[in-house]
Amino acid sequence: MRFREKPVALTGDVSDMFCHVRLEPEDCKYHRYLWRGLDMSRPPDVYEMNCLVFGDKSSPCEANYAVIRTTEDNKEEWPVAAAVVKRDIFVDDLYTSCYDDEAITLRKDVTNLMAKGGFPMRKWLSSSRKVLETIPEEERAVPNKNVNSGELLSGRALGVKWDAKSDNLGFALAHIDRPKAQNTKRGILKRLAALYDPLGWASPYVVRAKILLQRTWSRGLQWDEQLPPDLAIEWQKWEEEMIWLKAFSVPRYIYREPSKVWSKFLIVFCDASEVAYAAAAFIRAKSTDGDYVCHLIMSKTRLMPLKTVSIPRGELMACQLAVRLAKSVCEQLGLDKCRVKYLSDSTTALWWIKSEPRKFRPFVANRVAEILSESDPIQWHHIGTKLNIADIASRGTSVADISADSTWIQGPEFLKSEFSEWPVDKVAVDFPEPSQAELKKSVLKAKVAPAKPVIDPAAYSSWIKTHPNNRMDISHV
Repeated sequence: MRFREKPVALTGDVSDMFCHVRLEPEDCKYHRYLWRGLDMSRPPDVYEMNCLVFGDKSSPCEANYAVIRTTEDNKEEWPVAAAVVKRDIFVDDLYTSCYDDEAITLRKDVTNLMAKGGFPMRKWLSSSRKVLETIPEEERAVPNKNVNSGELLSGRALGVKWDAKSDNLGFALAHIDRPKAQNTKRGILKRLAALYDPLGWASPYVVRAKILLQRTWSRGLQWDEQLPPDLAIEWQKWEEEMIWLKAFSVPRYIYREPSKVWSKFLIVFCDASEVAYAAAAFIRAKSTDGDYVCHLIMSKTRLMPLKTVSIPRGELMACQLAVRLAKSVCEQLGLDKCRVKYLSDSTTALWWIKSEPRKFRPFVANRVAEILSESDPIQWHHIGTKLNIADIASRGTSVADISADSTWIQGPEFLKSEFSEWPVDKVAVDFPEPSQAELKKSVLKAKVAPAKPVIDPAAYSSWIKTHPNNRMDISHV
């Protein structure tokens, strides 16, 4: 997400990262190997590795520690570069975004900072030609002739396709031209796992395959057992649509003109169906000119449990997912949690959220408590089902409905107007009937005992002795 936050993209690679981290001398003996150059006539020579090796489980962690230690030791000299490296480096790849006037200085500072720790930075690439022209050719990912002609690389950024020339992102589908997967449960999982979509652009499409895979489990199918005809038809239709994802492309930079961005809000939609529940987060930025820019920043989908869950409970699970999604996005983009608005079409779930958690049974109480720990009830609003964009993610849809210019990516049209004009809170969130089933039952315990008489005649041999006032002075009689 941070890679999309600012107008200029900047990427770099630590050259031979493991080879620049030395092992402790006492650990070298555990990394011995034999070599005799295929000469069978002599005994092999014994060698010891003195740097990190590929294959050791600890190597990535040790290399990462060396990089962090480098930033800590040199943060006073290069404070900005140290913060960027510590936050935006992923093993040996650096992916960050910045403003045009900062990118040139940042690249130089990162190169000098990493050199202090013995890590040479190579394969620099940027979406800005101005930045590329300042990078020595031996340190760039593209030669001079490509820069001059504007032919930049089209590669990957953390598994997502990135075209540096157009500065667009898409899906890296190297497996799309391979033979189709078998019509088995194993084939569905194999194809589904090959579609890498960390930001949830294709969630409404992917959730269909998730639902299909869940049905294979509920029917007790074996891994290599052929799908029944009804599931096979649905699976074939889903697989044929995957090729349309090759044309999917969205701008890497979320906002149009960074100098005019005035305020930002995060709008999170949530919804549930009988088979899945979903949350979709949109960034909404207002410029100084009064224009609005909306874009899908991230979405998540989850399947309903095999054990039947009521729709109101499913809607509450969607609200819980929305809060978790908003928390993650706010942490990544540095947004305040108070600048988040949540939209749901469930009056029952909203009534639960606006009530005290202790009033409900554990299932509802625990989820409401988590929701209220990360949000305020006044941030939650009701919206009609037809306007809830998360609805298609909870039910599934075709690839054709999630193109770059679709409502799923650009957001509903009302997001580009003032909040006072939004079609929200048109229905009163009072005490819905389904909510009553989740209320705790109040039980009043009382012990009933027969009342004892003030005076028990059986305890006395004479009525006169029962009380002093009953005694008579017989001397006067």
